[in-house]
This record gives sequence, structure tokens and C-alpha cells, in this order.
Amino acid sequence: MKIIQTSYPLAISKKLVSILTTEIEKSDIDTSTGVIINFRDPDYKAETGGYHPV
Repeated sequence: MKIIQTSYPLAISKKLVSILTTEIEKSDIDTSTGVIINFRDPDYKAETGGYHPV
């Protein structure tokens, strides 16, 4: 799988691309149509606050 690293408002580090590629390759996900990575904090609650990545 190739991760495209250009045309984004913020740079994507080579280290992050390497980590993501390694983790995706370890899974049995079919990457032929692409991959969506969703980062979530399971402890986040709007009522109590905390870190919420956007």
C-alpha cells in the first residue's frame, strides 16, 4: 500500500507513514480501495471534557 504524502495543509512525517504502513500490513485489511484511519479517545465525554482530536 502506498500512502500519499503530498497536497496536504500539514506535512506527514516519514516516521508516521512508516508506522502506519507497518500496522496496516500486519492486518488482514483489503487495502485495494483505500483505508480510513479514525483516531478516537474512548474516555472522551463532552460532559466531562478531555482530549478530543479533530
